[in-house]
Amino acid sequence: MTSRLVQTAHEVPTWILTRKDADAVRIKAFRQCGVEVLQVDVATGDQLDLAAALAILGNRGLTNVLVEGGARIGASLIAQGLVERLVWFHAPKIIGGEGVPAIAHLGLETPEGAKRWRRVATYPIGEDLLQIFDAVVAT
Repeated sequence: MTSRLVQTAHEVPTWILTRKDADAVRIKAFRQCGVEVLQVDVATGDQLDLAAALAILGNRGLTNVLVEGGARIGASLIAQGLVERLVWFHAPKIIGGEGVPAIAHLGLETPEGAKRWRRVATYPIGEDLLQIFDAVVAT
């Protein structure tokens, strides 16, 4: 409730997607701050039904959504075939096993099961590299 995002919700449209069984008191508090709370079904386990969440956003006119989440949400979106474009930043560093993975476990049994991507652009940004990939649709 004290974040700048929530505190400016009366001036800047702010949406939160949450579970349909989320705490009603918290939902009410967010709404009183001007946040529009969109409730989504739960799919498997504890996660939101991401396809349903994107459908809700699509029904509100959003055709592009930047998801800047962690490794688990990235893996879930990719595994469910919900990513059309991947924007990937690379730094000239090797962190090794001590680093945080960019994408969590995808449940692949063999490399042949990996999703294919087609690089459409590469941009140097300082010492870093930005690459944009489009999903390859299996035929």
